[in-house]
Amino acid sequence: MNIDSYYIKGIPTEMSGFWYGISLIISTYLALLFISEPLAQIIGVSSIPISLICLIMGIIIGNIIPLPSSWILGTNYIKQNILLTAIVFLGLKISLAQVFKIGFNSLALIISVFLLVLSFGIILKRIFFKDRGLINLIGIGTAICGVTAIMASSSVLKSKEQDVAIAVLIVVLLGSIGVFTYPFFVEWFFSSEISKGLFLGVGIHDTSQVLAASLIHFDINGSSVVLETATLTKLIRNLFLALLIPYLAIKIHSKTKDQTNIFKQVTSNIPLFVYGFLFFILLRTFGDQTLTSSSIWEHLLHWNNQLVSTLFGLALIALGLSIKIKELKGLSYSSILIGFIFSLGVLFVGIVLIPIVNYL
Repeated sequence: MNIDSYYIKGIPTEMSGFWYGISLIISTYLALLFISEPLAQIIGVSSIPISLICLIMGIIIGNIIPLPSSWILGTNYIKQNILLTAIVFLGLKISLAQVFKIGFNSLALIISVFLLVLSFGIILKRIFFKDRGLINLIGIGTAICGVTAIMASSSVLKSKEQDVAIAVLIVVLLGSIGVFTYPFFVEWFFSSEISKGLFLGVGIHDTSQVLAASLIHFDINGSSVVLETATLTKLIRNLFLALLIPYLAIKIHSKTKDQTNIFKQVTSNIPLFVYGFLFFILLRTFGDQTLTSSSIWEHLLHWNNQLVSTLFGLALIALGLSIKIKELKGLSYSSILIGFIFSLGVLFVGIVLIPIVNYL
């Protein structure tokens, strides 16, 4: 029986290779926890961001050791499901007061990014007229939520498989560069913690990469505000996918008589983990108002912080395992240029507009 062919709601029925993949990530994480402090002393620094070495070690292992396909089932399960679980529990670190404080700024910034990407897309289609489908996909991935937005929109746009593959690689490549550079970049350009979080939330494409960059910043600077702001901003961006997909479907099929229920299209494109994230925000708000004097509540929040940190560490190793350097060799110069133009545009918008929206 082939393990690659059998699933029950995403979990394989034959578990050997699946559990080997999960065991690899857990053992790697525990080993990194054990060696991180001695390694920092050898290098001569006070500490090494555990999130950073988790990601780097995942990339090293994934590019040196060829993992069996059955093992990859387990590593992909952690990358996808454990990451989303971590985001859900991250909601317990955010109250509605923070949401209202950040929400307007995030929304104004996200709309500005959309308008910029739309304008750049129109211009780039005139220059690279042969790559119109690719430009659409890279633009959507840049503006909304990276790989998820590309995959979701490609099914509606009926994009070429080659364009989808190239767009995913471009977004992953540029997002990975942002993971390693933006946590330090924000310290040079922004003074407030909210501004830094806003920039990480709009400047990096994929949800997992935004969280990776935010965690690296947190491990270096110790500011949970940046992590929470970046996460909230990114999830607001993700919600726009629920509007984009029905819009594309209606636009493409406007000449047909198929009138799909708009509300159903919108709600069906909001991932379940977003509802969980919002539920825990409400729980945190309720707890802060009614249980602030309770030691049980304080212990719950403390253990939740530890849980979130552990889950993110596991997910970052899995993310690193999925980044294959050899796959980037076949990218054309024009596709890389298109991706860089979109990313640099978002970078410029962030630097210019974040101080303005924070002032308003």
